[in-house]
Amino acid sequence: MPKQEPRATGLRQRLAELRGPAVPPKSLDARALAALAANPGCRRRALLDGAGVDKAALAGALGAPSGFGQSQFALVRGNAFEARVKADGGAELLRLAHGLLGGGPEPEPGTARVPELGA
Repeated sequence: MPKQEPRATGLRQRLAELRGPAVPPKSLDARALAALAANPGCRRRALLDGAGVDKAALAGALGAPSGFGQSQFALVRGNAFEARVKADGGAELLRLAHGLLGGGPEPEPGTARVPELGA
């Protein structure tokens, strides 16, 4: 009987094959997370994002290149927002999440465990 790989390793390998062996994964950013949340039924989008595929590069390779990139205004606003959220250990974000989700004492800023969303 052939040795079976652990599911996580097998899945990571399959996603790397989809992306291409020499292509590093592109990490999820706020835009990708928002798109996934707005389109939960889009399996193609979820698969491409899960594999870390650079969708702009894919569109170009398929003959439909993106005519524009992200605006500098959007980048500056996004970076400023991220800095504000992280500045105090995520205290405001924790407060809002705790208010919506409830349960137990409110965690101290900087002590909450968060998932690694990078590739």
